[in-house]
Amino acid sequence: MGGYDQIGRALKGLVDEQFLIRIGTGIYTLARLSTVTGEPTIAMAGGFKLAALEALKRLEVEWELDNNFEKRYNANKSTQIPANTSIIINGRFNRKIEFGKLKLHYLCKPQVRS
Repeated sequence: MGGYDQIGRALKGLVDEQFLIRIGTGIYTLARLSTVTGEPTIAMAGGFKLAALEALKRLEVEWELDNNFEKRYNANKSTQIPANTSIIINGRFNRKIEFGKLKLHYLCKPQVRS
């Protein structure tokens, strides 16, 4: 692989060509053109929410759902679709994950060492 600057330039080129979208520091996802606006949007079937959660998974960050509404929806106890994703991260995490007006909201719960 090339150096840090060379990789950064390559990623910037892919973002400029609307092949990738940057959703955080060092976090990119595939892009597609929106049929409504013609602007690049996240190509993943679940949109921003699933792209953000997949990024956490690949970064090996332990998390759990914070929103009772989301837990109820996932358990088929409610038909209301939660508007925002809110999670609790176990341990330390200090990155922003966002796309346009969408932002991953999280709280960090300190790990208890025994």
